[in-house]
Amino acid sequence: MLTRKAETLFWLGRYMERVENHARLIDVNYHMRHELKDEGMLVWERLISAVGDIDTFEQQNKRALEADVLHFMTFERKHNNSIYSCVSQARDNARTIKESIPGESWDIINAFYIWLKEQSISSIKALSPYVFYQKIKEGVALFHGSLESTMLRSNEWHFIQLGKYMERAENTVRILQVIYRSYMLDESKFTDHDNYQRMIAVLKSVGAYEAFRKTGSTEIHMEKIIQFLMLNLAFPRSVNFSLVSIEEHLKNIRRDLEYTVLSDKAIRFAGKTRANLAYLEWEELEQDGLQELLGGISTSCNQLAAVISKTFFRKGVVGA
Repeated sequence: MLTRKAETLFWLGRYMERVENHARLIDVNYHMRHELKDEGMLVWERLISAVGDIDTFEQQNKRALEADVLHFMTFERKHNNSIYSCVSQARDNARTIKESIPGESWDIINAFYIWLKEQSISSIKALSPYVFYQKIKEGVALFHGSLESTMLRSNEWHFIQLGKYMERAENTVRILQVIYRSYMLDESKFTDHDNYQRMIAVLKSVGAYEAFRKTGSTEIHMEKIIQFLMLNLAFPRSVNFSLVSIEEHLKNIRRDLEYTVLSDKAIRFAGKTRANLAYLEWEELEQDGLQELLGGISTSCNQLAAVISKTFFRKGVVGA
């Protein structure tokens, strides 16, 4: 497979996963605003921080007002990480390699783009934020579902999945970093009930609330939530699940590659990242230890993405 084609497939998976991640975060912020009935709890700056775009946002806006944040994250065409830009770039990628994905998958992403192109802030208000962002999530789910049920499990499939899980791992860690940091700063400012609702928001932001409760946890603590979202192997949006999936897809891609030595390095790095996380002694971690852990895993995920890029998409030797 040509490196350019592999990179296009990889980023198709990443862009579509990023769209769902953004939609979930925005939806949860609205949900918590109404549940807490406290405008002060809705900190839009932290929503921007959770997706790693605070510097870009501040270059264009003096204050993080609700309408400005929604436009920036959803429709801003000059912002490469907005939902619109991600769908547009995913659609461009899919068009470039139409022969590599099922025809119905192309039809879905093309229709999704055409619908989104016609939407605006007034559309969000007309439908209600919940309904609008639910439609965004459904569009992504429909695309992935069509791939799941009709696409050959070839290298093309594995590169899309590799991008999806790489994006998912990085996003989950980034959300936990931002929310845990703000939780530690603000814990004493709010009532136990408010802090409880904030922890529920963490779980809902990655679609983990029901799954967390089904594990038998009778109490909801921030440290337990972080442990669940980092380590649980049965929940598909956990960091551990994502890293295991990345390693598996790398091994499957390797079967058809001539540059076995290079791909072996990527596989070993993915396995090392997963093992470092899986064998941590969580009981010994204090608050500072959790912050350090999240920072370390974030760095490892970024390094893993760089290793994958150097291995499959660019010429040169991987230095990992």
